[in-house]
Amino acid sequence: ELPASIVEIRSYAFKNCPKLATINLEGVDFIREGAFYGCSALENVSFDQNVVIEDWAFSRTNITLP
Repeated sequence: ELPASIVEIRSYAFKNCPKLATINLEGVDFIREGAFYGCSALENVSFDQNVVIEDWAFSRTNITLP
């Protein structure tokens, strides 16, 4: 779980984290470039509708963005 005070996930913050499967990003305003790049176990992500998601934030994961 992330603290409610987190409003930005910086570039490559969780890069190649092999055990991260689920994360709740509600309340986060920015998900920067490559933040979850290569998190191969990542299957469930929740975030607010107005979040800014930069390029490659979820590359090489099981997440498909709308």
